[in-house]
Amino acid sequence: MRKKQRVVTGCDSEDEEEDETKELNYPRISYRQLREVTGGFSASSLIGSGRFGRVYKGVLYNTRVAVK
Repeated sequence: MRKKQRVVTGCDSEDEEEDETKELNYPRISYRQLREVTGGFSASSLIGSGRFGRVYKGVLYNTRVAVK
């Protein structure tokens, strides 16, 4: 059985933690975008595969990404 781990952020209170979380704005990424940046999940962009699936590489918003 796994124990739950608590992330320590250096905040003094839970309110400050919530404020930090609200400030994070990640862009929504569609399946279509992921398909495009990985070349249609092609073999040439395959990084590796294993028991839990495959991982592909791509470039999204000028940033290298790994897509599982």
